[in-house]
Amino acid sequence: MHRWLLPLLLAVPACAHGADDAPKPSELTTVEAFCEARAAAECSDVAVTKCKIKDRTTCLAARKSSCKAAVPQGVKLVPQRADLCVKAVSGAYEDAKLGADELRAVDKACNVGLFAGPFGPRAACTTNVDCDATQNLECVKAYGASEGKCLVPVLVAPASSCAGEADRCPDDSFCDGTTKVCVAKRAEGQQCQPGYAYCTDDLVCQGGGPFGGHCNAKAVVGEQCSLDSECGTNICEKPAKSTVGNCAETMELSPLSNACAGFGS
Repeated sequence: MHRWLLPLLLAVPACAHGADDAPKPSELTTVEAFCEARAAAECSDVAVTKCKIKDRTTCLAARKSSCKAAVPQGVKLVPQRADLCVKAVSGAYEDAKLGADELRAVDKACNVGLFAGPFGPRAACTTNVDCDATQNLECVKAYGASEGKCLVPVLVAPASSCAGEADRCPDDSFCDGTTKVCVAKRAEGQQCQPGYAYCTDDLVCQGGGPFGGHCNAKAVVGEQCSLDSECGTNICEKPAKSTVGNCAETMELSPLSNACAGFGS
């Protein structure tokens, strides 16, 4: 999950309050307006109650401040994407429980394209927010590379060439660094190497050090985890202020959970 989203995802939408005091979608043209809308969506009555926040004003101030602080420097907001992001948050967080599909939907809507970076076509980049999203540019990197170029990605067919600098393989494939052909992601038990040889999305690459390891099944509900990606459900529920938790089906708002971190007190 994108690092900018981590402190912002753990929230719920406007219920009794948010729909009335949030800026209308057409008004989401500035970071200030966007963060106000997102804070209003997150600080519903149920969020304030479940997280045991002093009051809604405290929650609004905390969430707005967290949102503004997380905006990358040197970027501009893309209003259409801001509208989609706030709608995704509101649609996903109808109660105090978050499922994996809901979190993925919010991650997708609030990640790529939300902010337009300062760089144009073919400029060097390290993340998507370096590139001007209004031109549909993303930071396209060769597999294993730390730096790429701002390009419009070109989706190629399975088992076809991915030699073009903007070529991107389908989600169930990766570009083989030697043959420059899209190959299927590795199955359970097969060898893998982060950045070079990928496992299918339901598996995790474990062991092997710099020379890679093997694709293994992700942890099941109840097993220990540190990252969402380690769990089959893609949810690692952690106690407040802890870096270790357990895989869960859903994430619930509670002052005992990291889900309420950053909501004020």
